Amino acid sequence: MRIVRVIISALVATMVATSSLAQIRIISREKRDSVANPATLQCKDMHFAKGRTIDFGAIKEDGGLQTRSIEWQNRGTKPISITRITTSCGCVRCSYTHTPVEGGKSGSIEIKYAPEGHPGVIRHRAFIYTDLSADMPTAILDIKGNVIASADRSGDYPHAIGYLLLRSREIRIDNDSDRVQTIRVACMNGGKIPMTPRKDALLTSESISLTAEPQTLQAGEEGDLIIRYTPSKNEEKHPLRLFVENRNLPPRDREVKIIIRTE
Repeated sequence: MRIVRVIISALVATMVATSSLAQIRIISREKRDSVANPATLQCKDMHFAKGRTIDFGAIKEDGGLQTRSIEWQNRGTKPISITRITTSCGCVRCSYTHTPVEGGKSGSIEIKYAPEGHPGVIRHRAFIYTDLSADMPTAILDIKGNVIASADRSGDYPHAIGYLLLRSREIRIDNDSDRVQTIRVACMNGGKIPMTPRKDALLTSESISLTAEPQTLQAGEEGDLIIRYTPSKNEEKHPLRLFVENRNLPPRDREVKIIIRTE
């Protein structure tokens, strides 16, 4: 009887697997390649004298919108109109000459790149469609370069207690009365002078300590707040409070919220 059950289970598993595979649409490599690298028209009328590569070079992430332009010439006898340009990334936008370009005349394409939030190597493409075909691009531009990460990382720290910038303003502590717990919160000194983060001893629960690593943050320096919870028999666990020392701010603007996890 046990052998029969095993055989039935195997058959059921095979049927389920077969059914699942039937629902999966397998896309061939040729299909994937055709989407990523669409074929262009076999047309030499749209000519780029300086090549089809736009090199932004080394640009800064916080350097703002970058613009480059490229010219092309109609080497044919009939007018050519660009109908649309699509790109492989929303960070790349293109504008172009909308009027028809007569034979022997030139048109231009302007490529704009937004580097913010895109540090690293630039590898994108622009697909140029003309009235020669609605389905196939007439030409493809390669866009390259390198984005140097911004030195100003303050955007990574959305919470501020004065010039002390925090990745998060909430910490979670387990409901465990017998264990010392340490929580690290990424921070940054957004000011122009060194700072040493400390807790406000008058308002903060005695079982909570606060230090920084490094202990003193230089201007623009990143580090961690080290928050340590040491259970105390003389203190109620609820509520636990943590306030950062800053005489220029009211208590509500310098509190780090402590959430007790009960599960």
